[in-house]
Order: sequence, then structure tokens, then C-alpha cells
Amino acid sequence: MQESASVPEFITKMEEMAKDGYKGVACNLQVADNSGNIYYQLLAPMMKRKVETPYLGCRVLDGRTSKFDWTDKMVPITELARSLNPKKGYTSNANNRQAPDHAKYDYGATQMSTGRSVRIDELIREGIAAGHKFTPQDMIDIQLDNIDVFARNMRPNIVKIAESMRRELTKEQQLNLEQALVYYRDWNGDMSEDSITGSIHMHYFMHFFKSLFHKYEPESEDQRMYISDTYAFQQTYQRLLLEVVEEGEDSHF
Repeated sequence: MQESASVPEFITKMEEMAKDGYKGVACNLQVADNSGNIYYQLLAPMMKRKVETPYLGCRVLDGRTSKFDWTDKMVPITELARSLNPKKGYTSNANNRQAPDHAKYDYGATQMSTGRSVRIDELIREGIAAGHKFTPQDMIDIQLDNIDVFARNMRPNIVKIAESMRRELTKEQQLNLEQALVYYRDWNGDMSEDSITGSIHMHYFMHFFKSLFHKYEPESEDQRMYISDTYAFQQTYQRLLLEVVEEGEDSHF
């Protein structure tokens, strides 16, 4: 494969090699050639189930039957997520989901998009829209980017929650809150080391995490943390926060 003269030739050799399943280390493979072809391939040693119902592995299954068992066959790479010369003109990966919602199989579809992948995609799209020709320095700048898109996007809801709590605060606490919100209201998600607002956000984020499920475990922070740790927290954080905004004191979180 390393001697392939083009991406199409590489794909042909890869498919032949892994026609009975990929047996190497799981990875996200991205390939390009001098003709402008670009290619993404999810590589993971995946076993087939007897039943190929999507997202079956995410469910609690009936252990009294063998119909959901694994088989001794592996998934060929042609059934794993891949993309050749996508219409958007680029591929990128930062340990994020690559399988689309309409994929025939669910391999890789349960992985969520990471904040890094969302930000990388955002920066590339902005550059393309501006007619920018990317350079090696751009790749370095993207790698060193400090914007937390999840924090930035949820900032308006965090402000709503903070402002809804004013009546429960002392005058001194209200003053402290307003001083924090002066920084926070127009924050762009910059988490640089010297970002004052980044520090404010992480202080809030830590306490928000610790306060979840307070109604169920009002006395034990450790027990609340045990419950919270069962969540894929970055993935569920935005949903939790929206529920708190919408339900207020009635929120079961």
C-alpha cells in the first residue's frame, strides 16, 4: 500500500487486504495524492453480530437468547465509515464521529463530535469562505487554537441561569455576580492561559458538575459525583444545561 501511486490504487489495495476484516490498531486514516484526491477511512477491528440492527450494541439485550451474539466474522472495511473526495473539499478528524445519520451500518456512529473537531471544521470553513489558501502555519495555528466551542455556544444559557439566581443572593454576592457577567456576557470561548473569563467559566463548570442531582443526594457530594460520572459529560452537558434553563427549580438535575 505504501507504494501506491494514487489514492484510488491505495483504496483498491486496502480493500483487498482487509476484505475479511481489518486486523490492526484502530485509527482514523486520511490519505491524499498529487492529483488532488483525498480520502478518509475508519479503521477498526469490528466483529459482526448475528443481527445487524443499528445501535444494537447500545441497548440492554435479552441474555436468554443467542440471536444477538457476535459471530466469528469481521466487518470488511467497505462497511466502515469512509469518504473519497467529499463535496465540501476537505477531510478532518479529531477523534470525532465520521458516520452520517443515514449510514447503512452504525459502526462509529455512536461517537459524538468533539469540541476540537467542531472548531477545526469551523476554522476550515471560514478560511474557504474567505478564499484563503491554507499554509503549514495555518495548520499550526489551528492546532494551537484555544476556543472552546461548547462553552461559547452555551454561554447565553449560562448567563440566563446566573441572572435567574439573583434574588437568592446577598447584595455582596449580586455585586460579585455582576462583575463576573461583565466579562462573561460577550465571551467568545477563549480558554487561553491568561483568559480571565476562561477561569470564571471553569470555576462555574466545576460547581455545576458537582451540584447535579442535588435533590437526590443533598448531603453527599461524593455520591453526586458517582452519579454524574456515569454520563459522557461533555456530550450530555448541553442537554443538561438546556433542561435547567427550561425547567428551572423543577429540573430533576
